[in-house]
Amino acid sequence: MKVFIENEAGSNQKNLYNEKTLEYRKTVEVSRKYPYPYGFIIATTSGDGDNLDCFILTKQELKTGSIVECEPIGLMEQFEDGKEDHNVLATLKDESAEVNPEVKEKLTEFVSHVFDHRKGKMVKVGSFYNKEKAEEYIEKCRDENIVFSKEDFENFWPLTNVKIGKILQKSGERIVCEIFANEGLFVFKIADPSKTEEKIKLDTFVFDFLKAKSFQNIPILLKTKEGENYQNLDGKFVYVMERIDGKAPERTPENWARLGEIAAKLHDISDYPYKTLFTIESEMPKFAETAAKLSFTKEYMTLVESLPNFSGLSTSLIHTDIGPNNAVQRKDGVIVLTDWDDAGIGTTILDLGFPLICHFVTHELEFEKEKASAFYSAYFGKIKLSQSEKSLIFDAGLFFALMYIPYGETEKHWQRIKFAVKNKELISSVLI
Repeated sequence: MKVFIENEAGSNQKNLYNEKTLEYRKTVEVSRKYPYPYGFIIATTSGDGDNLDCFILTKQELKTGSIVECEPIGLMEQFEDGKEDHNVLATLKDESAEVNPEVKEKLTEFVSHVFDHRKGKMVKVGSFYNKEKAEEYIEKCRDENIVFSKEDFENFWPLTNVKIGKILQKSGERIVCEIFANEGLFVFKIADPSKTEEKIKLDTFVFDFLKAKSFQNIPILLKTKEGENYQNLDGKFVYVMERIDGKAPERTPENWARLGEIAAKLHDISDYPYKTLFTIESEMPKFAETAAKLSFTKEYMTLVESLPNFSGLSTSLIHTDIGPNNAVQRKDGVIVLTDWDDAGIGTTILDLGFPLICHFVTHELEFEKEKASAFYSAYFGKIKLSQSEKSLIFDAGLFFALMYIPYGETEKHWQRIKFAVKNKELISSVLI
């Protein structure tokens, strides 16, 4: 694998590059000196849209801007503001090294304190894994060829002088990527292959509907030249949206309160014409398939079977996964929700249950009560739910946590679920 060196060992200067074009952007100072040369693996995209990060365990002096051939020897879990941002550990191709306790201690100390100068920034190290796990992770993050050309977009959308930018998000064949054009900055989304044309119609209808409602927390969809919401390009459904000028919201109580207000505003819309295709009933049969692949099958299914009947509860227009991971905050502070797949009329408490365990219970098994209180207080200040429905929000959160257990680090997800069940009373206290 080829690694581009951004930062040199022994320096506290962090160089920032456009990781797809390798164009230098700027240099900032961080709170610790890099213990090893650090950069990113070319032709990869991790969950945050950037290339896969990499530390090279070598005593050689590797200069910023150089590209070196490396071999992976391990993987270090890292969580930045609660989001996965893992690092590959590698050696130069003609060298060898070991991820021993000294290396782990050095990397942990660096990662834990490199952003001490940024108030509220949370970076933590998780587990260390072997070469096989690293290779598996790299393979998962390798870029797939985006076969669309600038001409595809210029032919079908009202765009000129198109340049395709970096991949912002990738999950299998589902890709979100930048587009630069004379008309502005946009993103295009390649829908998951499982999406039928009927589902794409539903997924894109929400943009027009909420725009007509003056709902400012959703991107603007760019119509094709024929006035359509999407285009079929080589058998893939593609649509184009504005690129929001901003960044992912910091996970502060203030921003969680903003998200609570957005959820309330969305749920207050009463005349949406389509039901969501994401329902508890549609997901329940999948739990048995998941359980069969787990080492704790019986315990997992015991929790699945403990879930109550959610039928007959109030419904509204739901997003299905409201959180900072699916949002961009503009410079004026307004948060815009992204990833509107499966939005539609559904069980209201699904939107309220989603963050309760999946966000507010951390990988370190702590409950972020202040942030959770901010979200639910803001929501319940706008929308009133019966106490019986409030009492089921924890179960809705457990439903999501159980559903997401195959994604990411299964054992860590399971420990988080067990922590949540054990501390149900504490977690549910924010719902009163």
